[in-house]
Formats: sequence, C-alpha cells, structure tokens
Amino acid sequence: TLAGEPKRDLGSNMIVHLAHRRTLTFTTSLVALVTAAVAAPAVAQTASPGDAPSNIPQSSIEPESARTPNQAGSNDIVVTGSRIRRPDYETASPVVSLSAVTIQQSGTTNLTDFLTGYPALIGSSTSNQNSGDRAGIGMTGINLLNLRNFGTQRTLVLVDGRRHVSGIEGSEDVDINTIPQDLIERVDVLTGGASAIYGADAVTGVVNFVLKKDFEGITARAQAGISEQGDAGQKLFTITAGKSFADGRGNIAIAYEYGLNDRYTTQDRDYLTGANSVSFRRNPNYVANTPGSYYVIPTRDARYADTARNGAVDVTFDGIPEFTGTGKVYDRGAILPGNAYAVGGDSTSLADYGNDLLPRVERHVANLVTHFDVSPALTIFAEGKYAQTNSFSLAQPTFDYYLFVPQDNPYIPGSIRAAIDPANGGVLVTRDNFDLGQRGENIRRETYRGVIGARGDLADDLHYEVSYVYGRGEEPPSLS
Repeated sequence: TLAGEPKRDLGSNMIVHLAHRRTLTFTTSLVALVTAAVAAPAVAQTASPGDAPSNIPQSSIEPESARTPNQAGSNDIVVTGSRIRRPDYETASPVVSLSAVTIQQSGTTNLTDFLTGYPALIGSSTSNQNSGDRAGIGMTGINLLNLRNFGTQRTLVLVDGRRHVSGIEGSEDVDINTIPQDLIERVDVLTGGASAIYGADAVTGVVNFVLKKDFEGITARAQAGISEQGDAGQKLFTITAGKSFADGRGNIAIAYEYGLNDRYTTQDRDYLTGANSVSFRRNPNYVANTPGSYYVIPTRDARYADTARNGAVDVTFDGIPEFTGTGKVYDRGAILPGNAYAVGGDSTSLADYGNDLLPRVERHVANLVTHFDVSPALTIFAEGKYAQTNSFSLAQPTFDYYLFVPQDNPYIPGSIRAAIDPANGGVLVTRDNFDLGQRGENIRRETYRGVIGARGDLADDLHYEVSYVYGRGEEPPSLS
C-alpha cells in the first residue's frame, strides 16, 4: 500500500544502577571488582555496513608479530562494550565496535539511519517511522534503537557505560538525536547476554556510545547531502575544542553540533500522487486455485469508496452516495472486492492521503567533558549536556462518516434537496476534511544531563568507579 495511506487504521567496573526516570533521573554507581590478569587478550569486533565481505565483523586483535616490544609485554585487558574486565578470549555474545571514522564515511547525518545498516538494529525506529500518520502522538522525529526487533524498551542505550535520560515520558527509551555525533569515539553493540549485568531493560543487549576522553586542539566539520531530486536534504555542522592541562593530567573539551534534516512528503514524487500512484488491492478477477491468478495485484488510481473531498451524499440511507456535495450525480467508479476501495470515479484518492515520509528535524547539541587525574588511584570526571530537538511533520486530515444533515439546511444544493425522502428528514454526508487542514505535530524537546564521578586503580587487580548522573527531559507538544 501507499506509504502514507493508513487513513482507516485509526571495561573495568561492575555498576549497580538505581532509579532512572524521564523527568528526573538519578543514577548511582559503585564498583569493586577483582580480576586476575591473563595472557590471552579479549576481542572486539569491527564492522562496516554495506561492504562485502568486509561487513562481516572482523577481530581487531593484532598478530603477535605486528606488536611492538612494549605491546607484547602488556598485561592490560580491555573488553569494549562491557562493564566487567573479563579474561575470556571469546564470548557467546560478541561485541561489534563501530569507529567514528566508519560513522563519518557512511554519508548520513542521522546516527539511527547509520546503525540500522547492521542486522541486529534493522528494526530500530527511525525518522521515517516517526513521521506523518505513522508517528504516534508525541513521537514525531524521535529516533530509538531496537535490538533484534524485541522492542525499544528491551534495548539499553548507554553513554560511556552510564544510563541516559529517556526521550519519551514514562519509558526508558533514549532519543538518539541527543547523542553528540562528533564526540563519539566508537559505538559498542553487545547483542544479548547483558540482562544479568544491567537488568531486564537489556534483555536484547546494550548499545554503548563511547565518547572521546582526551581531545586536544580545535576541529570543525560541515557535511551536507541531498537526494537526486534535489530534496530530502541533510546538513550537519560540528565544532569541538579541547585542551589538556597540568602536564596532561587533565583535559577539558567542549563541543557544539547543529543538524538539520529537511521534511520530505509523498507530494514531492509524481509517482506517489494522483492517478500515478500504485498500491496493492484485491483482484476483481481473482479465481481461486488457478495458476496465474493472484489475490492482490498492483492497482493504479485506487480510491476510498463512497467518500469524497467535497462530500458523498446519501439520500436513500442505503450507505451508497447518490450525489457529490456540489449536487452532481456521484460516480462510484469500479468498486473492488470488499467494497472498501474503488478505481476511478469521484471518491477520494488514496494518494491524497499521502503525507510526510520524513519529518523536519533540527538539532542543537552542546556538550562539555572534563577529567583530572589526581593520582593513579583517583580520577575525577564530569560531563554536561544540553540538547534541543525541534521536529515538525504533517499527517492526514480528519474525515467523517454519515453525518446527518437536516433537509432544511440552506446549503443543500437544489438537485439534492429535490431527491430527499421526507421520511428520512435529511441526508447522510461522508467527506474527507482536506479543507480543514492536515493534522500534525510541531514538537520541541529539551534534554539536560550532568555527570560527576571518580574512578581509579587501587591495585593492579582492584578497580572502582563512583558516579552520579542527573537527567531531565522537557517536551511541551504543539499539535498542528
């Protein structure tokens, strides 16, 4: 069916996290975990979407011959995407690690669109699903990750291993629009086996956005893209500045990111409008159990039966209109099986109900990250974020079925008035209210997040981290 159609279908630590809510989030983490260093290093995997065969996750471990003398003697163990330092050479739930370079080379400014290039995240909720009449109330423009298509509420999204305030009231779902793309060092995707560590909201796994920790200098980046038809544009501008101090023991970085994705509608494509539109409808010539006879077939110029922009007027009360709202005799067209659709005639085209395929999304994201190494046993760190997302999208108009209009209404055309049965006392009107405008949403979301904490190594095999996370989201919706 037409895309916009549904008119009638109305790793060093083990952390224990406490409360997390949409309007006010407090997360406390306390760690003390002892592990023994082992000779076998752990494995992270890297992958790039769309490349064959390089899109198969590859081990990032270096051959022994490629190591420098210092590397060969190192006892450090790092497992990306995990809160626990593990000696396992391989695990039942491997981690896919995506670098910042891979994200930039993807050509998209939308992180969720990029991540859906990986099979485990293909069911994520992107801007396309949250635009037009496909968007739930208050959901326009939001981007949510969904591992293995088990639901966004079963996919845990972390930033540097810590929880993030949600983007939807009453849920734990994180709006990926608020993640600073240019500050990302890598994205770790752990597909499964995480609920024992993180809780029930990580049943299908964890997506951890790891941010850059030591940024020195100033960088600026601008990126723009547009479709072959000159629409559906994407723009991204980022600037990041960082400075180390105290002989490299401390670092502070600030980043600002501006993104703009243009609105894109079915009306922007000729093949989705008017009689050019094609949808799959029941075949009026279908013969059961006959080779070559198909139950549904591509149908051009399909329409909603017995309803019109200017009204379909039923004077006999049999559910079938006899006139249009102007008094013209109603042309029902060719009614398709099931009586819900027709081809041709005066009824409203399915294509007329086509609406936004992509919403307009404008983002402002500002971040501050800093840390100071007091000693090997104590590093103090802090983060601050402000994100503002403005989303706009239009959906379908309202519609009415069988509105009773009394016969003394002065606006009834003469040809219709003459056909009214006095016993009925009026007419029934079914219409699509395009003249009243389309429904839609214009939403401004604001996200505040602050982190302060300490971490350190008390011994070669004793590590800790304590952090406090505050988050708040504000979303005053404005319905259009």
